[in-house]
Amino acid sequence: MLYFLVKNTDSKKCGDTMKLFSARKTVCILTLLFCAALSLSFGSPKAKRVLLIHSYHAGYSFTMEEQRGIEKAFQEEGIKVALYTHFLDAKRFDYNRRAPEIARYLSALYSRDFFDLVMTTDNDALNLAVRYRSSLFPNTPIVFCGVNDYSPELLGGEKGITGVAEVFDTRGIIDIARSLFPDRDHLVFILDNTATGVAAGSEIARLQKSFPSSLTFIYLRMGLLSFAEIKELLKKYEGRSIVFPLQLNQDRDGTAYSVDEALEEVRRSTSDPLFTVTDPHYKLGVVGGKIVLPYYQGYAAGKIASRILRGESPSRIPVQTETHAPYVFDYRYLKKYNIPFKSLPADSEILFQPPSIWERYSESIPYILLLLAAETVTIFLLIDALRRNKQFQTMLQKLLKEKEMLVREVNHRVKNNLATVKSLLSIQKSASSDPAVLHALSEAENRIQSISLTHRLLYGSLDSKTIDARTYVEELIRGIQDSFQTETRGVVIQLDVPDVKLEVDIIRNIGLLVNEALTNTLKHAFNGGSGEVRIKLSQQPKDEGASAGPKDTPARWVLTIEDDGKGIPSDRPIPSDSLGFTIMESLAENLQGTLTVSLAEPGKERPGTRLTVEFPAS
Repeated sequence: MLYFLVKNTDSKKCGDTMKLFSARKTVCILTLLFCAALSLSFGSPKAKRVLLIHSYHAGYSFTMEEQRGIEKAFQEEGIKVALYTHFLDAKRFDYNRRAPEIARYLSALYSRDFFDLVMTTDNDALNLAVRYRSSLFPNTPIVFCGVNDYSPELLGGEKGITGVAEVFDTRGIIDIARSLFPDRDHLVFILDNTATGVAAGSEIARLQKSFPSSLTFIYLRMGLLSFAEIKELLKKYEGRSIVFPLQLNQDRDGTAYSVDEALEEVRRSTSDPLFTVTDPHYKLGVVGGKIVLPYYQGYAAGKIASRILRGESPSRIPVQTETHAPYVFDYRYLKKYNIPFKSLPADSEILFQPPSIWERYSESIPYILLLLAAETVTIFLLIDALRRNKQFQTMLQKLLKEKEMLVREVNHRVKNNLATVKSLLSIQKSASSDPAVLHALSEAENRIQSISLTHRLLYGSLDSKTIDARTYVEELIRGIQDSFQTETRGVVIQLDVPDVKLEVDIIRNIGLLVNEALTNTLKHAFNGGSGEVRIKLSQQPKDEGASAGPKDTPARWVLTIEDDGKGIPSDRPIPSDSLGFTIMESLAENLQGTLTVSLAEPGKERPGTRLTVEFPAS
């Protein structure tokens, strides 16, 4: 590029000196930038290649917690690591049969000196690394974690290997289980054939010798039993046992189980208390245990690995045999078995415990106090407002009493005035001999009697707004019967009116309707003979009856007055200018209802007349 620029410049006889200088300056800047980038590339630390071999499968919570701890340690130490991860899946498949194939696979995949460090989790991965170390990574240091039943013999005499042993305090968890359930003399241990399960079984067998002979140890080995057989045995020992589900991954039939599935099956099979020592189980329905937390094992192994990657010799770092294992208990099962908290070891962690009020509202308490202060002020203001309201209510009650007295007085005066009018009409009747005048005066007298009755009932009641319908109609009919002497004529009046309170305006119009219709019936229906009149007031529900409207039609009252008299002549319909009929139509309109008149029983010799008024119930 530089040659091109120079040549191009020489070819121009009248070249511009400023342009040449600019081009050369650009080349120099690019060259400097390239050298700086190259320097930075060579100066940055190279990522350490670490092979992490897990004994179990991806997604297994214990394994993933171990890896999380390892990665956290590398992050804190500031070591740049390229992590290569492999899963042996030993809990679900026969690892021993597949180990040679796995070793050949790793050998074909990586050169013998490819990795700066090899890390393993749990027993199977360490066994593979030790067994095939000479062919896979002979000079590469190894850091392990989560190894059960650790002893130097597990390393097969290999050097440059260190790590974190997984030490279960099996004795401790057995002791605490017995102290909480002293009446149970059977200890049931469920184990599988994985390296971890075998190691745990060996440790329990050694401990058994230190316990009294009255205590029965029962080993349910999944490698020798199907899960169905294990559940039957749990039922057999139910009621006198403490169950320790330690390793539950694969039964004799080769069926693999997740931790959740296996422990759920165990819980369904027995009502005995369950205790454990491993992290994946303690949140799945056991009473509790001295729990080994895999995160802390992985974290400790990551710290050891960081020291080796910085150049420290593995031989100078001893195997860590102290495991972080707090006592952890499930509040729900402590309550189920009525275990008091004071029976638990000191510093025990209790999971799923409902938070106390302070814990639940600690952040809100200052706001709550402020709210209480505001509410206190509000309460005082409300008390003052209530006091004022009480004074107002007292004054209002006084005014209402005065109003009631005035209303009763008005009803009393109206009643008396109507009685005076009725008396004058009676006097006028006695002074006249004209039948038409007498008829008109009688009708007017009955109408006034109907209105007067309303005010008389209101005056005698504490309620100035409503009147009992049945009481009102009964008294009204009694007055009409006396006027027409129905008993001597043999006219029977049947009454079907409910005991219901109706507003004054409604009851007044009903009374006038009954008065007009009954008076007309007694005068014209029976020709002075006997007969029957039926008066009925009923409430018609929504959407029932012949005149029902749409679905949103409100309930209605139906007033029916019918007789078994001669009926309405077909050749002489009721004239529209009839005073009685006009009054009844007007009364029906006052009720916002409809008035119909028809034969009660067409086809009979005495078909009778039916008057029907329908009006809204409210």
